[in-house]
Amino acid sequence: MVITSVDRDDLADGGAEHYARVVRRVKELKPSMRLECLTPDFNNTSGLDGVATVATAGLDVYAHNIETVERLQRTVRDRRAGYRESIGVLEHARRANPKVVTKTSIMLGLGEEPSEVRQTMRDMRDAGVEIFTLGQYLRPSRRHMKVARMLPPEEYEGWREEGMAMGFKCVASHPNPNANPNPNPNPNPNPNPNPNPNPNPNQVRRLGPPRALELQGGRGPHRRLRTPTPNSNPNPNPNPNPNP
Repeated sequence: MVITSVDRDDLADGGAEHYARVVRRVKELKPSMRLECLTPDFNNTSGLDGVATVATAGLDVYAHNIETVERLQRTVRDRRAGYRESIGVLEHARRANPKVVTKTSIMLGLGEEPSEVRQTMRDMRDAGVEIFTLGQYLRPSRRHMKVARMLPPEEYEGWREEGMAMGFKCVASHPNPNANPNPNPNPNPNPNPNPNPNPNPNQVRRLGPPRALELQGGRGPHRRLRTPTPNSNPNPNPNPNPNP
């Protein structure tokens, strides 16, 4: 299960203690539950102390997203975020809790070069990251960055193979990595497995309008899409037929 949130710069600790309380409570109720926390960088709030608070709360996977290659950081991410700062978050999580698995993700199709993706993967391995995810950037609205390129599925498979050769425990590389049925490097030996454990890798699961991948943990390029409010119903009358 993944626990995440929007950036909480309005809180003194950036929400770090709230993450920790949720993790401790879930583990208390169900110790066997595997938990991943996808966090912000806690810049301008609790900083690396906040990272340590979450990393030592009892979670299994500490995730923080690098989001794109180093050259595109200023273009893609919030100006308060940074490539080296995100690496520092992942490294500090491991220092605070050497048993925790660290994870990061990047979007592709933003104008990055293959050599830059390769270097990003090497940098993540050097930082001790064990799970690496690559997915397709989808433009959620006209206000957002345009998609520079839609990568074919075979390129994602190529990145998966390269990542595994670099030493990652798991590489989820897919236009929509959330469609991967088992990105966990330590899968649960379920005696009743999914009857279709190998879905078509060319199938991209989309729910609603295309949008950027949910990479909330690192101040990404996307904004949440507005959803209709109850007052936006063009016909709020519960009895639309005025005819008695």
